Amino acid sequence: MRIPLPPAVKTRLKNLYWQAKDVLRRPPESYKHKKLLRIFELCRLYNLIPDTPGDIVECGVGTGSSLLTLAALAKEEGRGRTVWGFDSFEGFPEPAPEDASERGVRKGEWGFATLSRMQSRIDEAKAERVKLVKGFFETTTPHFKQPIALLHIDADLYESYKTVLANLFDNVVPGGVVAFDEYGSKKWPGATKAVDEFLTGKKYELKKIYGKYYLVK
Repeated sequence: MRIPLPPAVKTRLKNLYWQAKDVLRRPPESYKHKKLLRIFELCRLYNLIPDTPGDIVECGVGTGSSLLTLAALAKEEGRGRTVWGFDSFEGFPEPAPEDASERGVRKGEWGFATLSRMQSRIDEAKAERVKLVKGFFETTTPHFKQPIALLHIDADLYESYKTVLANLFDNVVPGGVVAFDEYGSKKWPGATKAVDEFLTGKKYELKKIYGKYYLVK
């Protein structure tokens, strides 16, 4: 059954459409095109959880664009959800052999995306009910016990994906959504491998919104 968009989200999407009409005519590789598609993806994913209890969790915050979009959607929804952002805030850990690709991922990448810079962005955006959790996933995610309505995994690497799924998947409530940002990307083969391994033997169907894969638990 098709679930109608919440009014606040519908209005947001309508405004984004008119603002971005010209942008969408540009080549798909343009930065603005990719940024707009990401907002659309997150809006559509959020629309899947209107009646689902739990918080919003993002693993892999980076510069915070997705986290702030999720925070804005949660605020408009008005259900009092907390938006959690898990990240080392000191760059990538050591990549695994499964992460090898032409991209050439390296330990320490994204080290510029520090906790203080992200907190400043949150403050500037006046985002509400956003909590940042600093540390590598193997040290932080095992201690998280809150129910999750939407788990957005943007962790890039094989071991990071494995750790997040092992420690947080059970927290996702029935009807909750798990989104995999890098699934299917040739740049991040470890992410795809980790998801495929985790889902082996489990009866979940991978679906797709634009370029993002997800499942409904």
